[in-house]
Amino acid sequence: MVAKMAPTALSQRSEGPNFAAMKVADNSVEAVIRQYQVQLSDRHPPDLIKVLVRMVFAERLGWDAARLEVSRKTGLSESELLQVYDPLRPLVEGVPIQYVLGSVLFHGLRIKVRPGALIPRPETEELVQHVLASGHAPERILDIGTGSGCIALSLKQGFPNAEVMGMDRSPLALALAQENGAALGLPVSWSQRDLFTDGIPAGPFDIIVSNPPYIPSSLMDELDPIVKDHEPHEALFVPGDDPLQFFKVIAEQAVLGLRPGGMLWFETHHDGARAVARSLAEGGFEDPTIHKDLSGVERFVHARRREG
Repeated sequence: MVAKMAPTALSQRSEGPNFAAMKVADNSVEAVIRQYQVQLSDRHPPDLIKVLVRMVFAERLGWDAARLEVSRKTGLSESELLQVYDPLRPLVEGVPIQYVLGSVLFHGLRIKVRPGALIPRPETEELVQHVLASGHAPERILDIGTGSGCIALSLKQGFPNAEVMGMDRSPLALALAQENGAALGLPVSWSQRDLFTDGIPAGPFDIIVSNPPYIPSSLMDELDPIVKDHEPHEALFVPGDDPLQFFKVIAEQAVLGLRPGGMLWFETHHDGARAVARSLAEGGFEDPTIHKDLSGVERFVHARRREG
């Protein structure tokens, strides 16, 4: 039976906290919050720790931020304590919170996540929203580098009559995408293909969308260790030093795979949107347009395949 636990068992960072053997002397919500603050203070600033605590309580106990705040003196049951303390060890070890909790809410869909597929970002939700608001009624959509399937599944939800396909070279990512599609009841086709050796599936498509790798491998050491050490490198880094490598290859294939007038949508690095737009203008596309994200950063690019 697990319940009463001495906080001193959590304070010995030199040997690493033994969370499995913890005995709780104080089972209040406030004590749990305090332990998160103590154990994560060397890794995260206070504001981020507060966000992590809120995510844990929301995912594990179904509590919103308001309930968490007014319940700080409330005692938790043994089962509840296990649920909210369980994520602490991997968080101390630097595992991303999304992998720890096992899912994220993405454009209203509960998307499972795990190592082997990139964690969906809020900016990518914005990309989906741009595509949905573009005024198209597409018959066929292709998501290149689908990962967890979050883009393809969100577009299928938004365009229920469209045939949606997600492709990825990673069997781990595709297995996760298939799980997500089955769990959500959204029929999307999945294809294991390498962009450089297999190319994209046979078209024509009305929309092709991608959030491809764009970080040169030479900059790997500059990336946040939480990302670099846990998320799949093939979804983050280009093999060489050209951050436009994937964008150029996708554009070359999209010229052939899109219907005349079909749309190509990209999420880009904030420093790369204008270069991507120029590349599309030179490569058979018209009206390349840059969109800013909610932070005011140039993040998304779309263009139309020329007619004829």
